Amino acid sequence: MSRLINKEKSELKISYTLEGKEWEEAQEKAKAELRKNVTVQGFRKGKAPAREADKHINLIDILDRALRMSIDKVYDEHIVKEIEKDDEIIGQPSLDVAELTPAKAVIEVTFALFPEVKLGNYKKLGVKLSSVEVEEKDLEAVKKQLASNYVVMLDSEEAIKEGDTVNFDFKGFIDGKEFEGGEAEGFDLVIGSHQFIPGFEEQMVGMKKGEVKDLNLKFPEAYHAKELAGKDVVFNVKVNFVKTPSYPEIDEEFVKQINLPNVRTLKEFEKFVEIQALREKSVKVQNEFIEKATEKLIAESEVTVPHNLVHEEASKYYQNFLNNLKQQQISEKEYLEFSKNTKEEIMHSFEEQAMPNLKKIFIFGAIAKKEKFEVTEADYEAECAKLGKMYNLPIDHVKQILKFENVQTNLINEKIVATLMKDNDAQNYEKFEAAKKTVADYEEEQTKAIIEEVNRKREAAKQLAEVEKEQAEEKETVEVVSEELNKAE
Repeated sequence: MSRLINKEKSELKISYTLEGKEWEEAQEKAKAELRKNVTVQGFRKGKAPAREADKHINLIDILDRALRMSIDKVYDEHIVKEIEKDDEIIGQPSLDVAELTPAKAVIEVTFALFPEVKLGNYKKLGVKLSSVEVEEKDLEAVKKQLASNYVVMLDSEEAIKEGDTVNFDFKGFIDGKEFEGGEAEGFDLVIGSHQFIPGFEEQMVGMKKGEVKDLNLKFPEAYHAKELAGKDVVFNVKVNFVKTPSYPEIDEEFVKQINLPNVRTLKEFEKFVEIQALREKSVKVQNEFIEKATEKLIAESEVTVPHNLVHEEASKYYQNFLNNLKQQQISEKEYLEFSKNTKEEIMHSFEEQAMPNLKKIFIFGAIAKKEKFEVTEADYEAECAKLGKMYNLPIDHVKQILKFENVQTNLINEKIVATLMKDNDAQNYEKFEAAKKTVADYEEEQTKAIIEEVNRKREAAKQLAEVEKEQAEEKETVEVVSEELNKAE
């Protein structure tokens, strides 16, 4: 047995050597299994004498089978016992066979460890929070979103503007020659959706129905199709027709139509819009701050991420990528052929994406350690009770859905984010917290009103059922009395 920590790579490597009687017995068991599938002339399959069967078994197959039959036992009985209480293991271990001979098999298991982090001064990053004050454009954006389900698209003869849907034909040319996949007819595009390469939609703004125009553009350097990346291109486009969105007027009738919970009047609708805009603005402000703060933290901190952890994370990205292709009915092979990429190149790209994400996790973890943030069982109980009250559910039911580990991660992240914001911009943090409280108070009132309405309807239904039961009993009594009277006559 050997145990080695590599601080530079943030790895723990534990090795175990199978040798002597233990390895000999493993090989004998492997031979016994392999003999079952050996056919020797004159004998039924698996029934030949061991001496004859062994002549038909390859040594490499014996060693491979012996190793595979031994790995689980080695891991459970030897490797795991070498892991110490203070080892902060993360991710999945990787297993390697350092040596494999009839004399011995050396198994090495590598664990990624929480790396040492030299934190930058996270209390003085020079990053500030933007204002959470809601502007008119924020309110209009929310109203537009709420009204989007009731939009009517109208034919337009006017110049194309953002938000219009344009039906057009296009054909692309590189060095005066058409290229594969660079043309289509009757293509629908929402201007502003950024579905095409940069500049395409912007240059279509101002065109009109029936107009033909050449768009002079350039493919991005990181374009997925390597043979097109970074090249100048001319798209010849012809606009077939334009449809522009017509939004409904927001009045009392519209408010009734969209049927928002506890929103029945125009005044209540305006309040709902204000809160929704404040919530979205707060989320945007926080996300922008964290993005900038994380970028500075990564630049000013030192952290070595274990390579096998980066590879593991990149593999998850790649699997999600394949799932997205499958939804579009594109196979991995088809994509690689079309894009002129290899799996290795895509994985390398995903590893580059994974690195800053992992560094952020470790840096945040180091901040949590330094600030001594922790989540107790009481915190978990309080969170479950809060959700139970919000959704009118028993706390035991909430616990079945919400695991302690999830609550722990969320609450610690919240504490880290709050610390970064407060220490770097105390003044605007107070305003941010006030905005969050305004939203939370409104949502609590709404939830309370919804629960009261549900309980009221439930009670009304119960009373109605009781009345109907009483009426049915009275009817039955009347029928019995009538029957007895008829018999008496």
